[in-house]
Amino acid sequence: MIAPLPEMLREAGKRNAAVLAPDFFSRHMLELELDIAEAHQAPIIASYPALALDSFRRYRHWVAGLRLLCEKARVPVCLHLDHGKNVQVCLRAIDAGFASVMIDGSALPLAENVRMTKTVAFYKHNPLRLGYSSHKAIRQRAVIEPILLRYFRLTGSVAAA
Repeated sequence: MIAPLPEMLREAGKRNAAVLAPDFFSRHMLELELDIAEAHQAPIIASYPALALDSFRRYRHWVAGLRLLCEKARVPVCLHLDHGKNVQVCLRAIDAGFASVMIDGSALPLAENVRMTKTVAFYKHNPLRLGYSSHKAIRQRAVIEPILLRYFRLTGSVAAA
């Protein structure tokens, strides 16, 4: 079953548990990861790295197949695009059916990070109503919890990596 990332994280927090987010590089790998998650009755963030998405000619069809696998799972699954390098990649992933995206602007100045993340987080006006979430890679060592909380308020993000 497809589950929104904020809901999965909230439930895990209540149980003082973590949610694994293994990468998958093929449909077969995703099937194996879902089998393992079901065997352990554990929710999973099915994380696809945004490596060669532009090379897919039938992108929406491919993502629809991944979503179908996730919907059939007997545990909560968040289909997630990991490390989208620009806004267009993330918006395309959302439109195709990913339930969560990470836009990775970690090499950019913070102001540009905020601008990009806001664009993705507020795509189509209300990400939580639409069932997807956005989170951001923040790699500056100076970022501490109060700054991170402010970043969430500024951008609409629900998680950071």
